[in-house]
Amino acid sequence: MNSLDELARREEHPLYPFVGTWNPRLLQVAGPNFEHVSPFRTKILEKLRHEWIEIQNYGDANYFRGLINFQKELNYSLRVFTLNYDLCVERAYQAEYGEFPERGFDKENRFWSHELLEDADPGDKNFYLYKLHGSIDWVRDPNSGKLTFSDSTSKIKIDDGQIIFGLTYKLQYVDPFLFLVYQLRRLSLEAKLIIVVGYGFADEHINGIFGRRSGAIPTRG
Repeated sequence: MNSLDELARREEHPLYPFVGTWNPRLLQVAGPNFEHVSPFRTKILEKLRHEWIEIQNYGDANYFRGLINFQKELNYSLRVFTLNYDLCVERAYQAEYGEFPERGFDKENRFWSHELLEDADPGDKNFYLYKLHGSIDWVRDPNSGKLTFSDSTSKIKIDDGQIIFGLTYKLQYVDPFLFLVYQLRRLSLEAKLIIVVGYGFADEHINGIFGRRSGAIPTRG
């Protein structure tokens, strides 16, 4: 995906003026003007979204209820930052409380608002979920351009989905992504305890945030 994203830029890529000739095999499969690159990328994303990211039976992910149980035992607001796109955490919380955890969406108009996450008092709600790379149910409202969510994820078009995938640089300058990363930085500096589960330390912008807290940049291994 990283390679396809770079190839799709072609003339816009800063290295393009320095490329004398393209590999003949590349032109054969991508097309003289690379017209096959974007459709091929879309096909890959369709397969990944519907056959890899989306889960047919969320009952198989019941172990995520351990987060809910942990919050109850802690008896204090839990802030969960995730790089996953699925709805496993949301479904686990919904099974317990009948609704999704606080993700920053207004319950009346369903639009995302940073205020619901930025100035939240620790005692207001028991669970806050920050999805740093987006979610399979996120989509932009066609009229206002504001972030909202869909109850039917399968109907979201690939190009309309709000997830960061396949990019070398996953730190985006637009909200909610920029705001969510800022919250991770702010709250990680304030936190007395950070528990990391299932993270491979492959995202440099996340590692950099943790490194500022500990004084050393975490590495894989």
